[in-house]
Amino acid sequence: MRLAALAAAALAFASTAAAQSVDEMSLAAAAQDCRPAEVASLLGRGVSPNATNSGGYTPLMLAAVNGCAEAVRLLLEAGADPQIAHASFGTAADQARMHRQAAVLALLEAPAQPPAPPPAARPQAAPPPEAPRQTAQIAPAPAPAAGRTEWPQLGAFSVGQQVLWSGTAGKTWQPATVKAVDPTFGYSFVNGPSGSYDRYKVVATQREPFWTGWFVGDWKISVPMAMGLVTDGRNLYRTVSGGLRLPPLRISADGTYAWRVQQASGEKLITGRWAPNPNGPGVILKAAEQGADWLVYNNTDAQSALGETIVVSSDCCSHYDGSRLK
Repeated sequence: MRLAALAAAALAFASTAAAQSVDEMSLAAAAQDCRPAEVASLLGRGVSPNATNSGGYTPLMLAAVNGCAEAVRLLLEAGADPQIAHASFGTAADQARMHRQAAVLALLEAPAQPPAPPPAARPQAAPPPEAPRQTAQIAPAPAPAAGRTEWPQLGAFSVGQQVLWSGTAGKTWQPATVKAVDPTFGYSFVNGPSGSYDRYKVVATQREPFWTGWFVGDWKISVPMAMGLVTDGRNLYRTVSGGLRLPPLRISADGTYAWRVQQASGEKLITGRWAPNPNGPGVILKAAEQGADWLVYNNTDAQSALGETIVVSSDCCSHYDGSRLK
């Protein structure tokens, strides 16, 4: 049965690959990765700007989601149709709005603006402009609940103060006493582990609004990258897996969430309620993917250029990485 399933999957992939030429796949990749010179070269060779990939995305959608404004402009000039809609996520403009790509959205919505009135033969009153055509709106994430939602800055806790700290990237928390505060590397603890911990790994012992409020918003979700080594007895090979970008997760201040997940039968939108993590900062998505509860916790590294990041994990399954959408 497993071999038959693998064969069917290979056949499906082969038929999908055959439906999209190599040049069309190259254009999709260049648009997604913000490589405008390559986009221009492929379009100049006559590659269709409207071909969809196996996921149902056009190059315009891929460029829009990733904020590639120059690629979007080139695709529109080459005849990319902004009205083509993905079965689940709508048009390129809808997806740019979902991912808060303001510059790209301005380019995509420009054709919907009313044209300027033609010059008159002699001076006369200009006709009133047409009302702008309405486009489908995706409501922004609700504002966080009242109370401080930012993580405390380094230095918020002083020497001798009782705190909670996390040695597991924000997943679990335990009490400690602050021993020293380094302005660059963070906190160290009395009778605690060696080394320092940045501000995202230390909180007060009493629950505060940011313990849940910080997580409110839209998060870009992806499958974690993993590397390994395999051998055939003579040669050693490095393997790389993961990295797949998934649809975003929305955590709302009203206690609800919306998460579109990938399943064997396709994408499925899961909505439900979240609850505060009883053991520290974080929220628990109740009855989410595979009917399980998923813990969302802060995985931000203050020294990293990745910005604010999370991990979405469950005992039932693997876990996902997330980064905040601006």
